[in-house]
Amino acid sequence: MLALASAPVAPQERMRPFDITHDLAPLADLVDVAFSAEPDGMRRNVVSEMRRAANAGPLLWLAAADPIGLSTMGGFVWVAGRRLVGNVTLSRDSSYADLYVISNVAVHPDWRGRGIAAQMLRAALQEAERRSARLVVLEVEQDNAIGHHLYEKLGFATYDSVAELRHASAIQSTCIQDGSWPGPGQILRRQKASDAASLLQLVREVTPPPARLARPPREKDYRLDLGTRFDRFMDDLLYRRQHGDWVVERNGRLIALLQGVGQFGSEAHRLRMEVALSARGTLENELLRHGLTWLTRFPERPIWATVSCTHPEALSALSAAGFETMRVLDQMQLRPGGLADMSGGNL
Repeated sequence: MLALASAPVAPQERMRPFDITHDLAPLADLVDVAFSAEPDGMRRNVVSEMRRAANAGPLLWLAAADPIGLSTMGGFVWVAGRRLVGNVTLSRDSSYADLYVISNVAVHPDWRGRGIAAQMLRAALQEAERRSARLVVLEVEQDNAIGHHLYEKLGFATYDSVAELRHASAIQSTCIQDGSWPGPGQILRRQKASDAASLLQLVREVTPPPARLARPPREKDYRLDLGTRFDRFMDDLLYRRQHGDWVVERNGRLIALLQGVGQFGSEAHRLRMEVALSARGTLENELLRHGLTWLTRFPERPIWATVSCTHPEALSALSAAGFETMRVLDQMQLRPGGLADMSGGNL
C-alpha cells in the first residue's frame, strides 16, 4: 500500500477588526519585527508600553494615564491562521473628538508585497468615514518612498515635517538662573497658571497654518491650574518622571516656552521649545542649555527632542549641542469622503 504525503496547507488568511483583549501582545511582537530598522529607543518605548498594557489588562486601559491611547485604539489586523501578521491602528485623537490617527502600519516581512497594508488602510479609512471623522492624520518617514506612494494614492497630503533628534545623555552645562536672561527686559521664569492665554497666542503664531487646522492649539493645553497640576503629579508618580515648564518674558510678553520631561525610570528624557518668530535665532541656545542642565538632576538617559522643520534655528541649536537627527517624519492628512482608488497597492 502506497502512503501519500499530503502537501502542507497554507494557513487561512483574513482581515478582521483589532481586538485589544487578544491582539495587543502579538501586535507588540509584530511592531518589534516590522520596525526593526528604526532606532532602538523609539521602537523599544512603544513595544514596552504595549507589552506592559497587555500584561496589566483592562484596569490600566481605563486609567487616566494612557500613554499610547489604548482607550480609543481600534483598526484592523491581518491574520494567517492564528498568527497576527499585519496591522493598521485607527484611534480617535484624545484631544479632538473628530480627529482620527492612523499608526502602527505594519506587515510582517514574510507577508509584504501582497497589498495587505493597502487593504487594511482602506478599511480603516472607511471606518473613519463611518464615524464622521473631520480629518485623518498619520506620520511617515520622509525617505519612505513606498509609504509615501501608498498614502498619496489614498489622497493624503503632507501638512508639516518634524525632525526627531537624540542625544546620548544629559550634558552638564552652566545654567542661567530663573529670573535672569541675556538681553534687556527679558526674564526666564517658571510657567504660571495665568500664562495660558499668552502661551496659546505664542503657539498659534509659530505653528504652520496647515498644522493649526489639523490640531488647533487650545488654551486648556497650556493651563497649569490646580487640577492640571494634580493630574500631572499623579501621572508622574505612576510613570516615575517629572515635568518642568518655563517661559521667557520680554516687557510683559511671552516670547518662548521650554518644556522638559525628566525620567527616573528607564525611559528617555524629552525637551521641547517654542520661540516667537521675532525672537528666533536669539534664544534657542540658552533655552537648550537651561533644559539640558535641568536634566542632569535625573539618572543619565538619552534625550529626545521633536522639532518642526519650520524652526531651523532650533534644529541648529540642537545639532550644535550634539543631538543627532534620527529621522524626519512627514505629517500627512486626509479628509474622509473622497477615498481614492487603492488598486495596485503592494505593501
